[in-house]
Amino acid sequence: MTPQLIPPGQFLLLAIFLWLSCCDIAFARRKAPTPTDLDKDQNPPWYEPSDFNMTFDDWERFINPPKNYNFLEDPAWYLIHSGYLLRDFSRQQEMMALYLANITADKTWYDFGTQYFKIIAPLTTEWYPIDSPEDGFPQNKQEDCVVSGKKLKNMYKEKVETHPHVDVPPGIMDCGGPMDSSAEVDEPRKGGSIFDPPKWLFRFPDQKYLAFPRDSITVRSMLGNLVSGTPVRHNGKFVLAVSEEVFLKSWHTILIAIGELAAFMIQINEKIANRVIKPRMWPPGMNPIVDLRPHQTRLFRREKIGYEDYFNMKFGGTLSQTLDHLEDPDWINLAAALYRAGEVGGIDLPVAYVNVVNIVYRGVLPLMMDMMADLAVKLNDLSEKYWERPEGEPIPEKYRGKPHLIYSWGFPRYLGFNPTGGTLRKWPEWSEFDYRIEPWPLTQEEIPEGLQKVMFESRIEEGFNFPNPFPWKGTVSQSTPQRSGSTIFLP
Repeated sequence: MTPQLIPPGQFLLLAIFLWLSCCDIAFARRKAPTPTDLDKDQNPPWYEPSDFNMTFDDWERFINPPKNYNFLEDPAWYLIHSGYLLRDFSRQQEMMALYLANITADKTWYDFGTQYFKIIAPLTTEWYPIDSPEDGFPQNKQEDCVVSGKKLKNMYKEKVETHPHVDVPPGIMDCGGPMDSSAEVDEPRKGGSIFDPPKWLFRFPDQKYLAFPRDSITVRSMLGNLVSGTPVRHNGKFVLAVSEEVFLKSWHTILIAIGELAAFMIQINEKIANRVIKPRMWPPGMNPIVDLRPHQTRLFRREKIGYEDYFNMKFGGTLSQTLDHLEDPDWINLAAALYRAGEVGGIDLPVAYVNVVNIVYRGVLPLMMDMMADLAVKLNDLSEKYWERPEGEPIPEKYRGKPHLIYSWGFPRYLGFNPTGGTLRKWPEWSEFDYRIEPWPLTQEEIPEGLQKVMFESRIEEGFNFPNPFPWKGTVSQSTPQRSGSTIFLP
């Protein structure tokens, strides 16, 4: 049977039809989802849901610091830094949980380690340093992260063999996440990497001349991820379409972790409250306890003293002295050996375990929340020049008299902030599951007397912790709060 040929004219039409069909499929994959009625109710029609377009010049000025820029006074830098801190304390927690399960033959400690992993996994699962190209598990794990279009070495790995039955996706601070803090960090943190830049840095123009060459790349990448910057063509010009969605989801992820960790703290505190204290190790009243007192807010005002002093003075006792990347903490091996042998003056390993979790709950995560609040204000300020509704475009009746949602761009609605920021613009401090803008738990009038008690307690603890091999403060003896009468946390 002779096949029928398609006439030339019809063949051309068929080819065009097929080409358009393929394009339609491709375009359909790239189209944003059609706004639902709910979206239209929540977002006035004069801008796309939760998005707006800004010029590239405005964005470049926001993310590209000058050569003399001090990242130690930038909240975005402390968000990256908190990722390294979280990894280190999470690793310490896991090592102690495994030691305790082995020493006490109590499987509960192993379960605690798994519970903690599940809570923190949405933030980060990569707790262990990659020591060599062959180091890592599984073998096909991604070892490079794409930052600003370039591949950077991922410095951490997930120790999945510890929790083989837990299947979780990478966290927001893991390699490739929106708040990726897995890349190589500047050392020392005061800057100075300009004198010893890594070879890969030369792939970034002018980067090697900055005081923080590595960190500046990581911060720029994080900011771009958090606002989902996408180049688009609008009114004949290329602009950057930005969205608050990833930023607010990341913020909410941190908030959820804090809530779950609060419940976990109750659980592990009940465990050590019922433990058998070894009288041979500590004299009466000198046995270590977990310091569960809250941080005092408004003692150190970052809007006045700057971020570096705020970090060092409020969190420095427990955060800045830790080894925040690469090496496993050797002190845990010594602590476990002393506890197993019941040595006089040894470390109470169960208390040390809860102390580490408490540092994450009352130190690392609140630091993140403080910095997210300040970054939200910076992002909202960036959007301010785009608040005006296009001229000549009528406002539908249902939106008249209501604030434009873009006024609160970058501010989370789930925390009840008003459209102009309110609490966030007053330099709030996160403490005990709330943003606080007033002194708490001591009032302004009570602070002077409270500080005297803290100073007295500090002198007591200096003697108690003198032989302590911890790389951070955190051990409090049972009798110390009773002697000092202090009701606030000892930084």
